[in-house]
Amino acid sequence: WQGNGNRRSVAHSTGRSNYGGSSKPRGKKERGPIGNWIKNRRERRVQRQRSSNNHAGGGMTVGTEANAIQNINKNAKNYAYPTDGFITPIEHSLLYAMIEFPERYPESVVKSEIEEEEFEVYLYVNDTKRRGNVGLEE
Repeated sequence: WQGNGNRRSVAHSTGRSNYGGSSKPRGKKERGPIGNWIKNRRERRVQRQRSSNNHAGGGMTVGTEANAIQNINKNAKNYAYPTDGFITPIEHSLLYAMIEFPERYPESVVKSEIEEEEFEVYLYVNDTKRRGNVGLEE
């Protein structure tokens, strides 16, 4: 401000960029560092989405769910699981995790879980042929 109330105009920009830019306009083929970063990030996101669609359920699985899916796939090969799979896979149970990681659980806790577990629920097989007839008597 000047004393008479008029604003003083000051040019703050030198026309240069600290971010590697130039004064010439860029076309679609010339992206520059930020444009390349955005393009690469977008491509990685698309690749992740495509690979996650290959997982069971269509979403990205992580942690204990991803571990359970790996165990189901491995066990299905080694133990000739039914092609339709089980209604309640044992790989989703706490007991399976306790046996898989014995260093995390005291032996007495694992033994009591084994005694209390009702194993019948893990024997029921999915039946895709009969799904439409659930609850109907034949």
